[in-house]
Amino acid sequence: MWTSRLFWKLFAVYAGLLLAFVATLSLVLAKWNQAAVKNATHARLSGIAAVVRSQLGNDLAAGSIDELRSKTDEFAEESGVRITLSAKDGGVLADSVEDPAAMQNHRNRPDLIAAREQGIGENIRRSPTLGRRMQYYSLAVLRDDELVGFVRVSVDEPSVGAAGWSNQRALWGLGLVTLLSVALASHLRARSIAANLQRLSKGSQAMAAGDFEPPIAIRSNDEFENLAEALSEARATLATRIAGLEDHNETMSTVLGGMVEGVLAVDSERRILLANEASLLLLNVAGPVAGRSLLEVVRNVEIEAFVTESLQADSTCQREIDLPGPPRRTLHVLATQLASATKPGVVVVLHDVTALRRLENMRRDFVANVSHELKTPLASIKAYSETLRMGAINDPEHNLGFVERISEQAERLHQLIADILHLARVESGDEAFEMTAVDVGAAVERCVAQHRQFAAQRQVDLRTLEPRHRATRRASGLITTAFSRS
Repeated sequence: MWTSRLFWKLFAVYAGLLLAFVATLSLVLAKWNQAAVKNATHARLSGIAAVVRSQLGNDLAAGSIDELRSKTDEFAEESGVRITLSAKDGGVLADSVEDPAAMQNHRNRPDLIAAREQGIGENIRRSPTLGRRMQYYSLAVLRDDELVGFVRVSVDEPSVGAAGWSNQRALWGLGLVTLLSVALASHLRARSIAANLQRLSKGSQAMAAGDFEPPIAIRSNDEFENLAEALSEARATLATRIAGLEDHNETMSTVLGGMVEGVLAVDSERRILLANEASLLLLNVAGPVAGRSLLEVVRNVEIEAFVTESLQADSTCQREIDLPGPPRRTLHVLATQLASATKPGVVVVLHDVTALRRLENMRRDFVANVSHELKTPLASIKAYSETLRMGAINDPEHNLGFVERISEQAERLHQLIADILHLARVESGDEAFEMTAVDVGAAVERCVAQHRQFAAQRQVDLRTLEPRHRATRRASGLITTAFSRS
């Protein structure tokens, strides 16, 4: 109990309120007791003074001093107060405590002055005779409306407050008992509150740890029970939302992980928020990249500049970027801004178009090669046709040879077209290549023989000059090139 901060807080509040209440009540009761005791003492003194005046008034008027002193001592002993009888000039005639002869004249005493003027005098002051504070009550003694002397009774002032202090001690004792009761009640209440707070704290910690199963059970019929019910409802709602978010994240992770395209999410500071596996493979990056700078991860100024441009653009941006590798890649990069006002950024989609661009280059080279191959027989046919048209048709020695060459080139052109169609069917998967052995040297010789007559007409010496081993290397190079492009 003594180590509980909650107990000391509750106890301090309750004890402070109790002490303030007891102190206030003590002051009020002290004043009330003081007034009550003072009034009671006044009533007592006034009653005793009235009795003494009625019993000793005649003796005081007659001036029988011995009789006065004897009766004064008797009345003082019976009443327990000090009684003093004075003449009208203030001289002391009798006193129950001191010798009248040794006492000073009382005509200037405040109570006697008031009694002389009003018939009654009352005063609390220090007695010069006894040296302590006394409460005095004086009555004027009259005979035939003529002042003959004074009767004064008095008691010690401490005796006036004795009953009041007794009440004060009783009040403070009651306050101490109440304070101990408050301490016990504070302990019990603090223990109950601490138990409820501990349950709420454990429930909140379980929520923070992701455990939403155990409910928070508090049965106190107060705000703690309401708070526990609210937390339980919040836990259920939070569990449902987190389960939905987990399902959504799992679905998104599955989709992103199954994509061939690379996906990057970059914030306005060009820091990576998200990256799927395909993007890491395309960029040749390993390890987690979330939270790292884009330039630090990709190490490509062109991509970083493209993302910076996309952050400032109002529409989707796209560009093809070559990565040096290895391996060398060509990426088609598309970027669009995130639809979020609180977290601006861009989503970057990376398409690997390396194979597509290689196929386009191959197709372009193929078209150029086919054009070149078609141009050769067409040029031969055109040349032989022009030769015949210019008069060689009437040359019986050579005209049939020209016609035969035209027929051969036409057949070659037909064969080229057939090869192109066959290649198209092979690429479409309808047919396959048929592998056969070919004498490359014989093929070259036939090609030279076909063009030798045409070369002679143009006065061109056409013959094979390279050694056979070099021709073999060239043929091998052609075959290697063919394999690399097939």
